[in-house]
Amino acid sequence: MFFDNPEEAQEFAEALSVVTLTVDRIDDIEITDDTARAKVSGTVVELVSGDRVETEISETELLRKEDGVWKLCNTG
Repeated sequence: MFFDNPEEAQEFAEALSVVTLTVDRIDDIEITDDTARAKVSGTVVELVSGDRVETEISETELLRKEDGVWKLCNTG
């Protein structure tokens, strides 16, 4: 990718981010037929323009069993 000027390149670099999730625990699992909910705890690490931001999370996730595989439901 090429930019016409350094400012465009800087804006592009600042817009880039990398996000990783490390799951530390899965608790409170409730299964009903082909759906489930579970409390997931872990750490989200974001790298934005070279800055590292760590956030501890603990959220209840919804899952659905499809073709024998548990998958996260789209909650957004």
